[in-house]
Amino acid sequence: MIASLLETNSNEALEFFDKKIMIYGFLIATFFIIFYQLNKPIKASQAQYKFFKYFSILLIVFFTVSIAKDYKKHNNFTLRSSELLYIFPHTNNQYDFYKKTKQELQNLSGHQKNWVVTDSHQNYQNYVLIIGESASKNYLSAYGYPVQTSPFLNRVNGIKYTNMIAPAPYTTQSVPRLLSIPNQDKVEFYNNIVALANQVGMNTYWVSNQDKSDIADNEIHYIANNSKKTHYLSEIAPTSKRFDYQLLPIIKNILEQDHHHKLIIVHLMGSHPKFHKRVDFNKAHFKFDNDYLSDYLSSLLQTDMLIEELYSDLKNSNEPFSIVYTSDHALTPTALKHGISQFSLQTPLFKISSDDNTQKTNDDIISGFGFVWFLTEWLNINTDNQQKNNFLTHYKVDSLNDVKFFDNAAKPYLSAPAFNGELLKPNNDELEGK
Repeated sequence: MIASLLETNSNEALEFFDKKIMIYGFLIATFFIIFYQLNKPIKASQAQYKFFKYFSILLIVFFTVSIAKDYKKHNNFTLRSSELLYIFPHTNNQYDFYKKTKQELQNLSGHQKNWVVTDSHQNYQNYVLIIGESASKNYLSAYGYPVQTSPFLNRVNGIKYTNMIAPAPYTTQSVPRLLSIPNQDKVEFYNNIVALANQVGMNTYWVSNQDKSDIADNEIHYIANNSKKTHYLSEIAPTSKRFDYQLLPIIKNILEQDHHHKLIIVHLMGSHPKFHKRVDFNKAHFKFDNDYLSDYLSSLLQTDMLIEELYSDLKNSNEPFSIVYTSDHALTPTALKHGISQFSLQTPLFKISSDDNTQKTNDDIISGFGFVWFLTEWLNINTDNQQKNNFLTHYKVDSLNDVKFFDNAAKPYLSAPAFNGELLKPNNDELEGK
């Protein structure tokens, strides 16, 4: 939230603030204003004094009930266990972490890239990596959800991976780790897949519906600026008036103008809350009793439609191609918000190539922390860096016990809250034909 507030525009930053946070913020601010006013004499009418007194009592009751609920939940009380009171030190800690990260980013631009390539031969002319936003595999019909949210991915020939684990539950932490060499102590963001593709002579493009920031703002934009060319819809239209499908003419133009081996990374706004802003209601969408769920499922459907149209454009280019689609992270299962859980790390992963003639399913456990090795294999580039890495030398892992995710530090995946199997679904009578 802090990173988004300080690095992107106000529209996107405000989308992180749900009603609960806004109410907490208002009450806390009001509490401190009252506390300040209690320490100096004021002139007030009898009616104002009564309101002031009873509102103060109401706030004290609110704080007391909140603390009592936290005590009952945890069987004791500490500052950390209080959802309301811990917001102060937690915000301060996160801001300190943000400042530390910013300092590290300033050092990145001057860091020497040290990819050591031993062999490289691209099998396809066009490689397209699509990075979705907030898309949960468990809400895609391709993975068994009862609403047809991914009809194209349901039927297209290619490989569906069933156990992809994102490296973090937030975009600014996840995307750069998907694209860079992992390391036990510090991720090598300077050794990213874009820099590697450049090194072997590929043309590289970053095409994004996310907001454009300066090179030092976060690791995503540092990596994006490694591309030979970048295209941002935010340079054309504000967040509230643009949709992912508007990226398609940009990509089509690249395919028509550039016939060299290339890597195109497409960064979607996808299903970022608030969902209704991601959906073009002039296109196919769902309408159930639960508007919130309808909008989320519609955003997934329209991402699937985008992938289908991009697939068609690539076929029409008459050049061999390969698409990889995944998401930065998912959302919490029923609230559908950003949060830390095993569910919010379970994302879709598909590899769809022009020479695929069957549908395949791969059940290997794929670690997002080692996803860069998946991408080097996809691009058919071998490096010494992989064999010498001291954190993870492959994207496949033997057990979920070996998977890590990042939340201010690398943590075991199984330490995150488990998924209880509960999903939001339309009513049974609404599911017919959907």
